[in-house]
Amino acid sequence: MERSFITVNGLPAKFISLGDGIEAKPKKIILIIPGNPGLASYYEDFMLSLKARLPDEYSIWTLGHGGHDIPENAENFPSFSHHAELFNLESTIQQKVDFVKTHISSDQEVILIGHSIGAKMVIEVMKSKIANVKIGCLLFPTVEHMITSPAGISLNRVLKYCPSLFMMSIVWLISCLPRSFLGNVVKLWLQFKLLNFNSSTPYLTDACLGATLDLINPRVVKNVLHLADTELQTVLDLDYDLINELKDDLWFYYGAKDHWVPLEYHENLVKNVPDVDAEICSQNIAHAFVLSASHKMAEIVAQKLCASSISKIFD
Repeated sequence: MERSFITVNGLPAKFISLGDGIEAKPKKIILIIPGNPGLASYYEDFMLSLKARLPDEYSIWTLGHGGHDIPENAENFPSFSHHAELFNLESTIQQKVDFVKTHISSDQEVILIGHSIGAKMVIEVMKSKIANVKIGCLLFPTVEHMITSPAGISLNRVLKYCPSLFMMSIVWLISCLPRSFLGNVVKLWLQFKLLNFNSSTPYLTDACLGATLDLINPRVVKNVLHLADTELQTVLDLDYDLINELKDDLWFYYGAKDHWVPLEYHENLVKNVPDVDAEICSQNIAHAFVLSASHKMAEIVAQKLCASSISKIFD
């Protein structure tokens, strides 16, 4: 597994590859686009488990969101105060479109996997028709009316009534704690959260712990919250005509109890887009599956990709 930073549209984003990287120009690629927070390392366990279940010729890539991972040498990293436009949803989508346009050619086959807001980004990449995309897998897809979902309502209240300076000050104070001590605290807190998820994961993985510690950074949190705010304001009505146009190459996977994506959104989709491939999770996997069910989610995705209905992607 190789980790690096790649700059797209002036903003570095963390890039993780399992198998051949960009320079090797693999013929078959699975590109994972994260949710928010979009730290690429959250998806390492998912990548490893997915790789073990699919044909060897597929290279698996994850491209994080610009500003959600900060390079060690961050002296010239664009600041939010001077370049806020780089960190909104529109720019983050464009970063993914331009990455595919620049680094994936038409003779390379691509499977796109988008988690949460990453599902919206997958749809936009497919809409642009810039790559040979075999299928877009949309996991717990936040692609409509985020602001009226239970989680969206709560987050909107926080963003509206809790001053940014106060939140950043709290994050800064926490980030000043020794990393080893903070790691133990975060580990206990996340393992407590996993119990609430009814997770079968017996321990918190190093990748998830490391990503969470990297998240506890005032600059990162500011960028994450700004992206979330623009999501709430712009991810509204779903373009059913577009989904109908793309539906033969899309798979929607909804959570049974998802505070970001209520089941009525699934009902609206199947009502407005006949014969769309949209299923509801039967295994009680949480929206933030990377914390509790990466291996289980990888098994579900691999089974879907290998299913006879779309087995053509492995020809």
